Amino acid sequence: MHTRSLRYLKAMQVAKVRFNLDGSQADEVTEEQRVFAANSLHEYFKKAATQRKEKEAAEAAKVAEAQKLEKLNQLAAKFSRD
Repeated sequence: MHTRSLRYLKAMQVAKVRFNLDGSQADEVTEEQRVFAANSLHEYFKKAATQRKEKEAAEAAKVAEAQKLEKLNQLAAKFSRD
């Protein structure tokens, strides 16, 4: 779970060496691991942007539908035979 966190992945993009929990140096971070971290972050932010756009589009559609219904109600009230 820790190695999938955004903070960890951001650090791994530029890290040269890994550290143990006690703070001592462990092994070197390979270029493959840096690329994996960068790709993981790219996918995460791409997915988040897509979800945000879908949410905004759904909210805009909801507002447009409410405005349409309000306009229809106004027209119905204006031209109704009371």
